[in-house]
Amino acid sequence: MPDRYQFRDVMISYSREDSEFVTWLDQSLQAHGKTTWVDHQSIPAGEDWWEEIKAGIESSRTVIFVMTSASVESKACCNEITHAAKHIESTIH
Repeated sequence: MPDRYQFRDVMISYSREDSEFVTWLDQSLQAHGKTTWVDHQSIPAGEDWWEEIKAGIESSRTVIFVMTSASVESKACCNEITHAAKHIESTIH
């Protein structure tokens, strides 16, 4: 089964400028038994980046949005949080 269909506890959305913190956060969550989805480790080479991000959001029980000035200004991060909100809305109706 392809990686994108494996369900995870947490998907982490962040700006590349916050990579060091996100690495720490990811490792901390895993140390506490949580399965995580982070783009730098979960997107296979050659795959469509945006489709993989959406799959990561949709296959996670929780999305953590690391809110910093860089992520708030990032179009990609805004797209991710918008997709997460729409996905949640579609699943509760």
